[in-house]
Amino acid sequence: MAPKSSFASPCPDGDEASRGSKEVNVSEQILLRAICWDTKFKNKPIEEVEEVMAQVTHLKLHGLSPALTRVDDLKRFKALSSLYLYDNKISYLGSLATCKALTHLYLQNNELESTEMIQSLPNLKKLYMDCNRVSRVSGLYGCSALEELHLSDQRIDPGVSLEFNNGSLTSIGGSLKVFIAQGNNITDVGKLVALRELEEVDFSRNHIDESEGLKEMFSQCQKLRRLSILGNPICRTSRSIEADAILTCTLLEEFNNKEVTHQKRKCIQMMSTRKAKK
Repeated sequence: MAPKSSFASPCPDGDEASRGSKEVNVSEQILLRAICWDTKFKNKPIEEVEEVMAQVTHLKLHGLSPALTRVDDLKRFKALSSLYLYDNKISYLGSLATCKALTHLYLQNNELESTEMIQSLPNLKKLYMDCNRVSRVSGLYGCSALEELHLSDQRIDPGVSLEFNNGSLTSIGGSLKVFIAQGNNITDVGKLVALRELEEVDFSRNHIDESEGLKEMFSQCQKLRRLSILGNPICRTSRSIEADAILTCTLLEEFNNKEVTHQKRKCIQMMSTRKAKK
């Protein structure tokens, strides 16, 4: 479960908050404070800081004041498994490729415009990037263990749709189980056919208005158990989209936050059979 953040969803607009703010990079002082050098390691000489940092597994740099605007280098944290950077104003994040042990990365509520730095992380399982400024999901190469991707409520221009790079989707296609991307003006989900291990998808509050891409996703993502497309035009214009999902995804347990009961599935199957005989 993601740690609680101070932002609400949909995310607050960061333009006014970031206007005129000075750049704040992660400094040695900030890092020493984060690893509690003055308490946990107060008896160690400062010369041993490299050794200590190389053993840290959880690094908490979230919600700092003043907020971080960039993080250049964390290569000394070679054993890092969880990195908490949410609730800052980070617009630049350097490569994390040296943090090979990283499994959980929390970047919610920042100013990042790209996911390119999230690559060559073979053990990364959960990536939280809600409430940033990402308009295209790319990178993610070498993230073959990624199981959860959270990208809701990107602060992108009106009319701009969150897009997905084919190579990135292919890279995580054999591992991704949970994909949450609410409120991103998404119009087409056809590319998601590469994500064949998906079990939970939430694309609520987007602009999906045609059924072909959804039907293709249903046919290819046969492990889907929970699906939400609430707040999309397709829910108003198509009477059959729920039935299509239930008939095609035989493991589906929940559609638009409502349980798919055995009785409901049986009823839809009977109606489909009758329609086919006409």
